[in-house]
Amino acid sequence: MNSAKASLVVSRLTVLGDQVFNWGHSHRASIRNFGLVVAISIFAGGLLLAIQSMPGLIERLNATPFVFLVLVAVPATAALNALELQIMAAMAKKNMAWANAFEIGVFSSAANMLFLPAGLLSRAAALRAHGVGLQLGGSLILVFMALWFGAAFGYSGLFLLALGHIKIGAGFVAVGSLCAGVSIVFLVRLRPGWRLVVSALAVKLAGLVLEAFRLSLAAKALGIGLGFNQASTFSIASIIGTLTSLVPAGLGITEAITALLSPLANIDAVAGFVIAGTNRIAVVLGLLLLAVFLVGTRRLRSPSD
Repeated sequence: MNSAKASLVVSRLTVLGDQVFNWGHSHRASIRNFGLVVAISIFAGGLLLAIQSMPGLIERLNATPFVFLVLVAVPATAALNALELQIMAAMAKKNMAWANAFEIGVFSSAANMLFLPAGLLSRAAALRAHGVGLQLGGSLILVFMALWFGAAFGYSGLFLLALGHIKIGAGFVAVGSLCAGVSIVFLVRLRPGWRLVVSALAVKLAGLVLEAFRLSLAAKALGIGLGFNQASTFSIASIIGTLTSLVPAGLGITEAITALLSPLANIDAVAGFVIAGTNRIAVVLGLLLLAVFLVGTRRLRSPSD
């Protein structure tokens, strides 16, 4: 009798799950639009709150660090994305020219500002165009994301430990080590040898260091004191925000997570939110300038009619 009841419960839960999935699938556009409205509200509301609760913020703005952030740090991030694409192609025993990889990296990052699948699909399509099978290309993208996830948690955890947050820091390091370890094992099995795997990990770590540097520049532009060690604790915010495909590039979510982590970095939560928001604005501007530059140079290279 108990077994029959259990089977009935499982059956009902399965039917309910199918109904929820079908409803979500049929209303996915509305759900995404709702998520976008909520994300924009969180982002805009957080920035407005920051301006109101931080007297003199506008007066303290410093253009020089912001311009450096847009014109140097963002292109450097795009260069790392290009290296990552080249490593992915090499993992599949294919070659991708630097110019192609850089252009794809810029436009896939811009696509990620729409929704997560846009960035992933553009990368998968680029790998496919260079002879990488769809299944292998998709697997590489997902494993590289898992490696980023692990590296981010481990990196953040180490700096949390340095700041004296032993329990949460150790937890982050444990999660990061496990996730990164599994990703590395998969990559080694896919392509025997350590050179490409070490290169992939090095690019991910360099990206985390550069992200902390970008946040430090954003803070300096706002006149907020934020050291590199403090900024490094926020590394998990971007990956968690990016994994949220409901909103463009984790809009609002990355900033909210940064605000939640801010007390651990010994800064005010509102300050953390506005720093992350300023970094996002700089990235959007930097990618826009790079995209315009790439489109312009492509037209110059194309034969005249």
